[in-house]
Amino acid sequence: MSAAASCVAAPNAVAARSPSSPSRAFKIALWAERVAAMAEQSLLLEVSTFPKPGLVSDVDNGSHTDMDAAMFRRSAAAIRPFFRELVIAGLCNAEMATLRRIGLRGERAMLEATRGVNTHRGAIFGVGLLCAAAGLRARGHGYVNVSLGRLVAARWGRDIVGGPRLADSHGEMASRRYGAGGARQEAARGFPSVYEVGLPALRDALRATAGDAPEALCTTNTPVVTWPPVSVSMNGKVVPSTL
Repeated sequence: MSAAASCVAAPNAVAARSPSSPSRAFKIALWAERVAAMAEQSLLLEVSTFPKPGLVSDVDNGSHTDMDAAMFRRSAAAIRPFFRELVIAGLCNAEMATLRRIGLRGERAMLEATRGVNTHRGAIFGVGLLCAAAGLRARGHGYVNVSLGRLVAARWGRDIVGGPRLADSHGEMASRRYGAGGARQEAARGFPSVYEVGLPALRDALRATAGDAPEALCTTNTPVVTWPPVSVSMNGKVVPSTL
């Protein structure tokens, strides 16, 4: 087993045992679980936001006939453990191949929870990479004040672009037809649409609505950036996030 794989395995093994353990591995596992909970919450905020033209919400199923809000909640719960694994993998400075294997296991758990419906494949990819970047930032080494998007681009950007492609995915078909970069290019560049468009719009909407989050999300209509604006540090303190 490689050093990175051993690093990833230890906190995950400890997480399954009694929380009475005072070990550093348990503290890491607990912190990673808190980050994973925030990731899951971002998905729940997304599905609860309405209106979103064509997308599933608590009010209606949009343009979808094969999924509903309850399915999205089952899916989010099913992939939360894999977000935790990705946090730990980032903390261990794992290679993209390791992140990809965790993500594929997360996809299988999602499909089992939804009986084969793709609810969160894009979230496993995008939010999963941000989870890994959160772990990487926790390593220190000058990463503390660097946005998660920039860390994704710097650490894994080249491998994201050069990784395996699903020929029948909607993203790949759109890329071939329209020349669009898609989610892969967006992640490799550090999620510029989130940082340069979505997040500023959400912050402006929160100010304009005096902090009314549901109204701000509707105003922004970019629920992909609803990751809570806080981070949980290794010692359990809640601190402002630089996402």
